[in-house]
Amino acid sequence: MSVRRGEDAPAVLRGCRAFLAAHAQVTLNLALMQVPDRAGTPPPLVGCRRVYVHGMLADLVLEAAAEAIRPLRHLVAPVVDLSGPADYFTQHTALDALIPPLHTGYADSTYVRDLSDGLLNTAAAHVAADATAFGDRRAGALVMMESTWEDASERAAGVEWVRAVRRDLAPHHYNGGTYLNLTGGDHPDYDLIAATHGNNWRRRQAIKRQHDPDNRFRFNANILAGEPAH
Repeated sequence: MSVRRGEDAPAVLRGCRAFLAAHAQVTLNLALMQVPDRAGTPPPLVGCRRVYVHGMLADLVLEAAAEAIRPLRHLVAPVVDLSGPADYFTQHTALDALIPPLHTGYADSTYVRDLSDGLLNTAAAHVAADATAFGDRRAGALVMMESTWEDASERAAGVEWVRAVRRDLAPHHYNGGTYLNLTGGDHPDYDLIAATHGNNWRRRQAIKRQHDPDNRFRFNANILAGEPAH
């Protein structure tokens, strides 16, 4: 993981896009966020807008792995560079400290056609100083918007920020669907789930009618047996 300045977001995002096009074996998670006030965080960083580049290349040959990710380490000068060998436990808990137990939050996501310049500009603008039975796999990327808070009075503002970003990304939507584990649930369930399942939707409705006509299994991203009542 490495961290860059918020104002470097466009260069980092475009650099990562070019890198991913040539390195399919590398998985990247890019986060544009404000650094929280947590134990161990250097005071000058607290509250600053930063770009996190967090990812993984599974390779037992460490020298080859280091060479493969070298371009990522030099996109722009990092504020912090923690990239290096790590076991799976460390890898999957590396970001846990950013969301401590007392935090609550709201998140959403949407598949997009590709990482176009327009999309990257939109994403970068939201970290400016003033301001992520599987269906169709052809989306270019998944963009996730997340806001967290400790004080319940901040919920409305946090939720609206997520919704505003998703609205701004609408011109870049791939098919109107998303990764269903990463949605705030405030979209029309039928339309969102149908779009996500795509061509599989009608087949799954038929299975639902055959095996669960009374909709007992409904506490999920629910597939309705028929059209929703209006």
